Amino acid sequence: MRKKSSLILCGIALFFAVPLFSFAQIREGNYLTSLFNQQGGAELFANVDELKKTQRFSVLANVQAISPVSKRSIIERADKELAKPWPLLTLSQFNEFKLTGNRSGYEGNYFARRSKLTHLVIGEVVERKGRYLSEIVDGLGLVLEESSWALPAHMYLQKAGDGLPDIEEPVIDLFVAQTAMVLAWTRFLLADELDSYSPQLLARMDRELANRVFNPYLQRDDFWWMGFNKKRMNNWNIYVNTNVLIAA
Repeated sequence: MRKKSSLILCGIALFFAVPLFSFAQIREGNYLTSLFNQQGGAELFANVDELKKTQRFSVLANVQAISPVSKRSIIERADKELAKPWPLLTLSQFNEFKLTGNRSGYEGNYFARRSKLTHLVIGEVVERKGRYLSEIVDGLGLVLEESSWALPAHMYLQKAGDGLPDIEEPVIDLFVAQTAMVLAWTRFLLADELDSYSPQLLARMDRELANRVFNPYLQRDDFWWMGFNKKRMNNWNIYVNTNVLIAA
């Protein structure tokens, strides 16, 4: 009986001790960094450029191994997107959410623009003939010139609140992170082609990613989805963090 009671008490102690121990670890801001370094993680970044080249070669090799039927399907979809005009995004559409609560007009064109860009990039990666490159460049230019990559419904994240975006205060929502991921993959897969087209385009992509995503991500801790306010988290936390890490 005494042995059973001791086991029960040990179990209760562990039940309370583990969360407290975990919380103590989480509160220490450099816990993950310290653990990462202890495991030799810093060595992963010693040859990051070479690693990217290797990964890119591997990805492109796997793409070429796709079945002819699948390749044909991808090219057909890319051709359909190529024939469409680029969706227009206007400030009046953006401000519609504040004025009427309507978010569908802007969002419809916003997601259609990114869908077209994605399918063109995939088509170019598969076909490798340069047929889609000029249109990809135009799409990149449109995205890079958007006032904000965040949705109008998420502008409550900026200090000015709902309405037109303050370009001096870039905020990060689900689709800022997703846009960053799309741009980063485009840069990764078509780096040589885009560099040959214009090195300034790659520099602009890097600058916009830094200003709109990486800098606020690293410099701010007040976005609710970061989890520093002790509020219950939802899909924003994992989705934003995952896409930002992919983009980086």
